[in-house]
Amino acid sequence: MSRTFRYPWLPVAILLAVGWLALVWSRQLAHGLTHFPSRAPAMKLTTTRTEPMVAQVVLVVSPGLRVSDLKSMPGWQELAKLGASGQLRAVQPTFAWPNLAAIATGAPPWMTGVLTDLHAGEAGGESLFSRLPTAVVGSFAWDRLFPGQLARSAAFADDIGDADRTRRALHWIGEGFELVVVEYASQNPASLDGQLVELSRGLDFSRTALLVVSPHGRTARGGRGGNESDVVNVPVLLVGGPTPEGARLTGKMVDVAPTVSALLGLPPPAHSLGQPLVGPPALRELARQRQLELADACLSRYGLARGTGDPVSELLSKLEGYELRGRGLRLVALIVVLVALAALVVRIDRRQGLKVMVLALQWGALVALSWNLGYLVLIGPYSPSRLTSWSEARLLGLFCALLGFALVLIAAGLRGALREPGRPASGGLGVAAGTVAFMSTQALLYGVFYGFPRLVAVPRADFTMALAALLAGLTGVCLAAPLTPWVSRLAGRWPIRKGSFGKVTA
Repeated sequence: MSRTFRYPWLPVAILLAVGWLALVWSRQLAHGLTHFPSRAPAMKLTTTRTEPMVAQVVLVVSPGLRVSDLKSMPGWQELAKLGASGQLRAVQPTFAWPNLAAIATGAPPWMTGVLTDLHAGEAGGESLFSRLPTAVVGSFAWDRLFPGQLARSAAFADDIGDADRTRRALHWIGEGFELVVVEYASQNPASLDGQLVELSRGLDFSRTALLVVSPHGRTARGGRGGNESDVVNVPVLLVGGPTPEGARLTGKMVDVAPTVSALLGLPPPAHSLGQPLVGPPALRELARQRQLELADACLSRYGLARGTGDPVSELLSKLEGYELRGRGLRLVALIVVLVALAALVVRIDRRQGLKVMVLALQWGALVALSWNLGYLVLIGPYSPSRLTSWSEARLLGLFCALLGFALVLIAAGLRGALREPGRPASGGLGVAAGTVAFMSTQALLYGVFYGFPRLVAVPRADFTMALAALLAGLTGVCLAAPLTPWVSRLAGRWPIRKGSFGKVTA
């Protein structure tokens, strides 16, 4: 009687354990994204004021507004003639909450700790709201991210019309709050345009500045979170005060907080890495000094020294290099583990272990390749922007798990059908083992180089998506593993052709 392993229960136990670990790993990944700790270092806070440009700033936030939407917004175009307009680049991941935190603090997600719209806890870093009496009309995200920092707050549900938000904002503008934030819920450009016109009618641009930003754009289906141009590049509008008419603005989302601070005569927030979009050169120099202090504080945490280059780019490159060295060590550990597993397979059956391992890896490579091609053909490139709801995300995980489950059984059946008739197939568990080896290696490599939220390496949205999908597929593979010997033997009763194909006998 042919057999691949002397201890048939051992590979089954290993594969089931790997499947369980994949589930635990995916839960830890999700927990790490929602509970990512703030990396903001302790900084000296200052509220020393200079001569303000305006007495009041109205900050309008409209998630999902795209640059292409401006063509159907005549009100926006008229306001742009009175002030400055342009584009900002959203921070990654391009969800609402990470960018709302960046707007309020001037700090990127790796410093605020806000990576998703399900963030648990307070955003890290000093915010505008901690130094300015602020009234916010919008979603509950502001109260969640900045508890106790808002002077007035009206958290409206998404079904509350934008007109109600405009009326509440105008009331608080009339009360004299230095900063009023209005977040609109509608992604209809015509509706937003009407509210901007209505809001602007109640403003005196000689003493009030209107700043309109979009935390993120959206795809044609309404998705966000990925790297698509319509999602990353968002419009910005600034009217009022000393803003030159018809000027062009270009910057990043972290530039919003320093801009609001400059308009109101305050230094940038302590953890801001941005530059004011408008104002005299002295304000930019003040922001640069803050960047230098912040860069030194961040680098000193890891025993690194700053050079003479641009503080922000040098900070990111040095911390990324520090993190890459850690990733290299994890890659070495990964290779050691894989070699140890291969040695275990050979030791289980000294005579046939190497042949079984090579054959399993061949079939595993085929299954893993089929899995990835199936994902790309049926769903498309890895990007959270393709998912517009959590129900779709759950369906994607179920699809990946079922695909991995089915492909392993199909491969095991083909293996049995291609063997000599009359001889029991011995490759079912080998197919599953090879698939686990390839898919887990692929998932680990994603994590080692792109995916895990460590130090400053905030996971890119697309690679985090790929890692989650691979873990779901790996779970399906491991669940199918105990069934593969039976499927392979059953298929061996109806061989596809005579002859031997990868025969392994004891």
